[in-house]
Amino acid sequence: MKTINQYPSAIIGSPNRPNFIIHSFIYFGLSVLLLTFSACSTVRLQQSQFTEDKRSNLPQNMKSAYDDADIAKESSCVISVNDDSGDFFIGKEKFSEARLTEKIVEKMKDKSPDKRIVYIESAVGVSYRTIVKLLDSIRKADIDKAGLVAYRKKYEKLAEQPAMIEVKLPSEPKAGSLEIVKPNPLTLVVSIDKTGVLTLNNESIGNIGETENLIVKLTEIFKEREMNGVFREGTNEVEKTVFIKASRSLKYGDVVKVIDAVKLAGTQPIGLQIDDLSD
Repeated sequence: MKTINQYPSAIIGSPNRPNFIIHSFIYFGLSVLLLTFSACSTVRLQQSQFTEDKRSNLPQNMKSAYDDADIAKESSCVISVNDDSGDFFIGKEKFSEARLTEKIVEKMKDKSPDKRIVYIESAVGVSYRTIVKLLDSIRKADIDKAGLVAYRKKYEKLAEQPAMIEVKLPSEPKAGSLEIVKPNPLTLVVSIDKTGVLTLNNESIGNIGETENLIVKLTEIFKEREMNGVFREGTNEVEKTVFIKASRSLKYGDVVKVIDAVKLAGTQPIGLQIDDLSD
C-alpha cells in the first residue's frame, strides 16, 4: 500500500524551497533600499530652508541656467535667503551677517580652487540690498564666485531640480588706495536704475521687462570682436566680460532677469559690481 504524504512539499524541503528563500531576501533588500532612499530625500529637503513649499519663490524661466550636481551635495555651501530680516541660512542653521563670513571660510576650508563657489538660494522678492550684503560677506571669505540658484522653466513641484547661473565677484576695494586705474575701452557695463531702466555703457537699451535689445546688442558686439580678433588680455579667448551694476532698491528677481539676458547673449564671465551702488 502506498503512503500518501499529506504535508505540502514546500514545508518539508522540496526543490522549490531555496528559490522561495532567495526571493524573500531579494524582496526584503529592495524594501530596505526604498525606505532608505525615501528617508534620505526627506532629510535633504528638511535641511534646506527652500523646501518644496518655498522653492516656487526662486527665480524661474532662467534659460541660461545650467545643471550643477554640487548644489545638492551636503558638502556644498548653499545660503538661503527668505526675506530682508538679515537672517541667512546654511541648511537649518541661522546666521547673522556678522557671523556669515566665518562660516563660509569653514565650509570652503578643504575645497579645490574649482569648487570654491557659494550657492545663493534667494526668493525673488528679497531686496537686492540684502543680496549685496551677502555677496560682500562671500568675497570677504576670499571667494570670487557665486552660483545663483534658479529654475530653467516655470516651477512645477518635484518636476525639476534647480540649476544655477555663475557670476564673478570683485575684489574688495583697497582702503586709502591712490592707484589710478586706466579705463579699459573693452569694458562693458550694464546698469539698472531704480526704475528698471537699462543702459549699456550709458546708452539706453530697454528695461527689465524688455531685454531683447540688450541681448541683440551684446551678441553683435561679441560677433564683431570675434571677427576682429579682440581677445581677453593674455589669452586667445574673445573678450566677452560684462559687468552688472544694479540699484540696491531693486528686487533680486529683477536683477537676475537681466543677468539671465546678458548670459544668453554669450557673456563669459558676468561680473557683479557691488561697491558704490545707487539706492
